[in-house]
Amino acid sequence: TRRSSDLLEEAQIIEELDTHGARADQLTELVAEVGNLEISQDGSPAAKFDEITGKLEALGSKYRDVFDEYRLSETAVAAIHPLFRQVMEEWDPLKEPTLLVSSLRRLQPLLLRKDSEEFSLQRQSTSPYETMMHTLWFPRVRSVLVNEWNVADPSPATSLIASWKDVLPPFVYANILDQAIVPKLTAG
Repeated sequence: TRRSSDLLEEAQIIEELDTHGARADQLTELVAEVGNLEISQDGSPAAKFDEITGKLEALGSKYRDVFDEYRLSETAVAAIHPLFRQVMEEWDPLKEPTLLVSSLRRLQPLLLRKDSEEFSLQRQSTSPYETMMHTLWFPRVRSVLVNEWNVADPSPATSLIASWKDVLPPFVYANILDQAIVPKLTAG
């Protein structure tokens, strides 16, 4: 039986090595695919955003089982951040209230992944997605609402806020109401 227990132990070690090898191959493939998230240089920033959305959806679908383990939500935010910044700089929120909303809605399963419980307990700050929305979306929309929105015509602001409500982090949504909508309505 000594020999059979040695063989069993050896088989377990080989199985573990195979598992680690397969995971290493998967990680190598994932890194290569993340590196290939390049987008075409042609088209508007919004069209490029839609292109990267499709690529990220495919990546999320293919690596669904390891998405949280490798914290790919952070990678997804890093991939869209430069384009999101560019779109925010050129965007007129009152004229195009739904711009990017459908793409962000499609990406929600990737961008708003629940981190492992252990990581969540350590994390006291905002997620990369929350930070992006707070630092890029919020100032742009707040500025437009405070400086350009005419309260006598509420529909552009109503359309904007209603369109974005589901893709905004709750604190960003609350802040836009508290810092732009309510003061403007109170003064108006």
